[in-house]
Amino acid sequence: LYVTYFGLDLGEDPHGGFGEQEADAFELLLDQVDDDSTTFPPTGDVLRTYRLALITDPGYATLLVGSAVYAATGSLVRATGIVNLDLGTGMRVSSPLAYFVTRRRATKLGIQIRSGRAMEMLAAADTVLFDQTALRNGARDVIDGLRGLGLEPHVFSGAGQDAVRATAASLGIPPEHAFAGLSPQQKLEAVQALQADGHSVAVVGDGIDDVAAMMHADVAIALGSAGVLARESADILLLNDRLADLPVAVQLARHTLYLLRQNMTQVTATNLGAIGYG
Repeated sequence: LYVTYFGLDLGEDPHGGFGEQEADAFELLLDQVDDDSTTFPPTGDVLRTYRLALITDPGYATLLVGSAVYAATGSLVRATGIVNLDLGTGMRVSSPLAYFVTRRRATKLGIQIRSGRAMEMLAAADTVLFDQTALRNGARDVIDGLRGLGLEPHVFSGAGQDAVRATAASLGIPPEHAFAGLSPQQKLEAVQALQADGHSVAVVGDGIDDVAAMMHADVAIALGSAGVLARESADILLLNDRLADLPVAVQLARHTLYLLRQNMTQVTATNLGAIGYG
């Protein structure tokens, strides 16, 4: 069976064709697509990104802050100092640089981070929802490592309750965090329920029945051996097919965000000092 996904030929389905569950999952996936584009509907995060791009565009932030300083103080020297130093310049330079350096380092480790937003969302995640089939050998160490980083693991699956709970128990995941017998729609609803409770959710998916849940997660992750649509839908791809790389990705993302906040503090302090000096 060959599948065309928004005009992209994805080749032969590695799982040997769609069953009834896969067909339902694919239909649900298509329901998420915006009729007017080849992308999924813009989320609040996307809209906020556009607003941030407008505000931090060279010139806008500088003129806005400089004008406000001049209006408040009447000092042309202070206003000119803001224009010269530019409150936004430090972040416009340091943010992309930090992202690209981290992305290059991650790629060398077999971790593909596909956007700055993915890095930011991974750093902010507090809950990880695993498809049962993504939990391979050595998963217990990964689960323990994620807990050590403050993330709470959950598992969901279309398999029966006994099998899912047995997997959860072997990994130290409590029964209330193990969801069994879920359809693709129910997996999506499980993600939405966690988000409604205030959690930032990362989903580690494996097959087409996970894709809708992945698209609505705060950040989606897939192993290198995952199904084609799961890999295409992932924000972060573990190319070495090692779940053990996930805690490494989290640490890289968090360290990068720490550096960006540190840079923001330094840039702001420098500009405030210039205002006072003026």
